[in-house]
Amino acid sequence: MSYFLKVEEVLLRLGQRLREEVQVRAIRTLPTGSLGARAAKLAEFVGALPNDGGEVHLLGHSTGGLDARLFLSPGASLPTTVDVAAAAARVRSVVTIASPHHGTPLALFMTGVNGHRLLRAMSFVLTQLLSSARTPAKALGSISEVVLVLDSLSGLDRHFRKPLADTLGALLSKPLDADLDDGGALHPLIEDMGHDTALLEHLTPSSMDLFNTAVGDREGVDYGCIVAAAPPPGFRGRMRVGVDPVGQLGYALFSALHRLCTLSRPRGHAILRPAQRAALEAGLGRMPETADSDAFVPTLSQVWGHVIDARECDHLDLMGYYGAHGTDLLPCAADFGTAEFERVWERAGLFALDPDFLSS
Repeated sequence: MSYFLKVEEVLLRLGQRLREEVQVRAIRTLPTGSLGARAAKLAEFVGALPNDGGEVHLLGHSTGGLDARLFLSPGASLPTTVDVAAAAARVRSVVTIASPHHGTPLALFMTGVNGHRLLRAMSFVLTQLLSSARTPAKALGSISEVVLVLDSLSGLDRHFRKPLADTLGALLSKPLDADLDDGGALHPLIEDMGHDTALLEHLTPSSMDLFNTAVGDREGVDYGCIVAAAPPPGFRGRMRVGVDPVGQLGYALFSALHRLCTLSRPRGHAILRPAQRAALEAGLGRMPETADSDAFVPTLSQVWGHVIDARECDHLDLMGYYGAHGTDLLPCAADFGTAEFERVWERAGLFALDPDFLSS
């Protein structure tokens, strides 16, 4: 199960256009482990890169952006034997993509009793639907993947996760559709995520308030961000999704997640620099409000450093799961396609590779 779709291709094409020798490395971290453990893995990866004078630029989606900030924080003490300061000194820029810098109310809800009840109910319904021979397997499989990830992130007991994981795993092992062939990797990923679920507890607004008081930016490193805001759920969105019942089920999941992101108002969002406000308004056509989110992270929680781009899309669209490849994991009815996806990642690459990008 690829975390990113088509991102490497976009960045390599950009390097060729700029006549820069670019290598793109995907860094595997612990899916739900603590931020400290994940940042240590990042430090080890960077420290092991060939020291040939090349610059290192980090692009982190969602919590990957927090890993990068913690790794680069001056004086960071991480659970690793590598020289963290020496590894951090090699990094020249960080781009955080839909990262919860000020936390997300979704984390607070999903780790609570009501969140677990909701996830148990959703898992049960999806298990029954997947077991039906009349069910559109491909579309329901996409929705089930999202729910399983939420189950594992929230620490839902394996007893409640297993029926849906087993049913989906059996479905994906059958040659029902070419787009589902890679699904065999899903089951071990979900099991891996269930072993350590400390991450979600670190992403609550109050925990991130503490994180931001202790974690500082490193001098000499450029910090930029990509910001996402999904269209608020409503009648127009339901109409755009169409009459397909599975599509409507996916849209209902998006709507629920979007509304859960407004359960509380994370602090620290209102203080934006004029340049940040201007970039948000230019990208979204308006200034986002506290109720705006990408269905996982409040939009204003995603701002850190220079705002490189702001897009109307959901959290998973930015990974490449926006439907162009037959897999829209979370239909939000946004006008986000291949052109918008490539523009976002090209701008992220330009921020890293072109010193004149911000002034142009």
